[in-house]
Amino acid sequence: MGVKQSLPDPIEDYQSFMVEDYRPSTITRYSKIVRHFLEWQNTCGAQQFVSMESMMQEYMNPHSSINHRQKDMKSVAAAIRLYYYFLTRKKLPSCLPPAQNKSIECHVDKYVSYLAQVAGLTEASMQSRKNYITRFLYYAFGEQEISPFTLSVETVQAFLATELQHLRPTSKKSVIGIIRSYFRYLQFIGIEVDAGVLMIPLSVPVWRLSSVPKTVGLDEINRIHASYDRNTVVGIRDYAIVMCFTELGLRAMEVAHIKLDDVNWREGTVLIRNTKTHQDRVLPLSQRIGEALVEYATKARPETSDRTLFVRFSHHRGEAMGREQIRGTIRRAYARAGMPSTMTGTHILRHSKAKELYQQGSSLKIIADILGHASIDTTVIYTKVDRNALQCVTCPWPEVAHD
Repeated sequence: MGVKQSLPDPIEDYQSFMVEDYRPSTITRYSKIVRHFLEWQNTCGAQQFVSMESMMQEYMNPHSSINHRQKDMKSVAAAIRLYYYFLTRKKLPSCLPPAQNKSIECHVDKYVSYLAQVAGLTEASMQSRKNYITRFLYYAFGEQEISPFTLSVETVQAFLATELQHLRPTSKKSVIGIIRSYFRYLQFIGIEVDAGVLMIPLSVPVWRLSSVPKTVGLDEINRIHASYDRNTVVGIRDYAIVMCFTELGLRAMEVAHIKLDDVNWREGTVLIRNTKTHQDRVLPLSQRIGEALVEYATKARPETSDRTLFVRFSHHRGEAMGREQIRGTIRRAYARAGMPSTMTGTHILRHSKAKELYQQGSSLKIIADILGHASIDTTVIYTKVDRNALQCVTCPWPEVAHD
């Protein structure tokens, strides 16, 4: 049975739905995408689709014949998925290939089990690898029965030629690494593979310590702190969130995973779980962040059965904030504080904390422990941001004597 009716056009309600978690520019962009989607579904003949979900998936398909008039397909997918959630309060099912290949799906499920049980990857890393390998296998086999031993270096190169076109060097390296890792998995389960695949270079060399981490100074940090309206519950919550970045140097994922029970109010410490390195760590709370957390917990946090520390206030009231919602609070603070439009991520605050610790005389081992680095080699890069110290060890250019 086809889709009988056109979807409603609640653009204003959709915009109100986004207000708390999205910047004005994002709201405008997503609204434009959804409006175009609604116009398209009114003219394309919605009855040809068996469900609203299949219609939305077709619209998000970058290989379809639809004229999206949008260059950024990631934004198209994000806007449509959010619109589906707005309508149904459910996540839009993943967009599957038109004809699902059960042999591929079964094979990928086993690969994901390997990633979890043997490789011990995080959920986000497993999902990323699953997505790329699924696309690769459908590219290689389509509707045919999967036969991994027939995969050749030529097939891999052809897939990468289309997959890597618009990616940055670091992203290209990651995708190639995922493909090579999959072929090592095939070797692990006893399948002979084309040795040439494991020799594919990781794109243009990406030197780990070739760049200087971007940081901001104390004046900028103070401007960001001052941008929060702490007369509102949202302002109180978001100020406590930014303190987790500027005082503790946490990752966005780590902030999102803090539980009420992880904070030891008597000892003044917080337990950081679900880390990138799979190693929990206990960090001391400064008076500044301690006061911010107490104010949030006693004056702003709504009653909820969820034990996650930071929760949402509007249409998801009482539900845990995800990593993207945490990042959204920081991006909006950047905008209010007049930071450059290119400054969007939270890692710059983490880098800035590391720089501050190093300039205060903390050892690289202590900084590595605070930031949760698995190896001190990762921390070494922060020595490059202390320009004053570097100037002290530079030698003067030797004078040349003239006769």
